[in-house]
Amino acid sequence: MPTHILVLMIAGGLLIGIGGLWFLSVAFRYGVLWGLLCIFVPFAFIVFLCTHWNDAKKPFLVSLLGGLAFGASVGIAAYEESKAAAAKTAWTAPSPSPTTRPTPSIETATPPPTPADLIPPSMPEATASTSAPSSTTAETQPLAQPTEAPVATIPEGLSGIVRPPRPPEPPSHASIKFEDLSQHMGDILRFRMKDGRSFEGRIREVGLQTLKVERNTNAGQMTFDIKLEEIAEVLKRL
Repeated sequence: MPTHILVLMIAGGLLIGIGGLWFLSVAFRYGVLWGLLCIFVPFAFIVFLCTHWNDAKKPFLVSLLGGLAFGASVGIAAYEESKAAAAKTAWTAPSPSPTTRPTPSIETATPPPTPADLIPPSMPEATASTSAPSSTTAETQPLAQPTEAPVATIPEGLSGIVRPPRPPEPPSHASIKFEDLSQHMGDILRFRMKDGRSFEGRIREVGLQTLKVERNTNAGQMTFDIKLEEIAEVLKRL
């Protein structure tokens, strides 16, 4: 940015600041309410300027002069930048290059055909030995017989034997009634909740409506209460 434009912009900003502070000091002299209204309420300074023109015209004209100087500096700077950008992107028309015309190719003239070239060549006569297939070669080559795939045979002693079905695997957990939970104090049990969750823990206390269960977590062993109505099933590992 040129120096004169920068100086004009700084001078305009200083005039705007001085005029604004002068205007606020005049407003506060007439009352704190007028000063606060000019700071926080939009367009309140216009009302104060119209009602107290004799005292507020000088700071207003100073701010107006600073605004004009600041706006003129911004406009000149934008014009200079656009002018420099237009000079950089100026398009120069390329000089026309001479066009070369293709030279016609000269083909060599072929002589006309003679009567001797129009006569087709004589075809060789086919001999009887080459036209007819020999019967001896067909008789000497035997026909290939298709091979049969091997068939798996079952031994005679094992044909009637049937394997018995595999016995079912025994269950890994047994269900425990809620009335018998007090008999399993300290045992590791699996709790299946009605909302689909399942976890393992030890019963530490059995109440009328709740259970105190101890469970291993990442933070260590924790004891918490579970309502009996939220439990779907209690299982014990066999």
